[in-house]
Amino acid sequence: NCMGEKSAKSVSIVTSKGEEIKTYDTINLYAAEVENFVKHYFLKDEAAFLGTSYDDAIYGLQIIDAIRKSNLDGKAHEII
Repeated sequence: NCMGEKSAKSVSIVTSKGEEIKTYDTINLYAAEVENFVKHYFLKDEAAFLGTSYDDAIYGLQIIDAIRKSNLDGKAHEII
């Protein structure tokens, strides 16, 4: 699944403890981002746009890098 307007319906997570499937509601990610921006900047909603923490951003990039490596060599890569 590529990144875009539609969110993934489910994600399969495989660890040494087995496989776990997380299921999510389908939302339009682009529309949610625009709505969040409007709530924060124009409606002054302090609860909107809490942002991504530095640690979460790094972890997200590690996940993307592991996916990239896996696509190149067909192997699973550990995320530390």
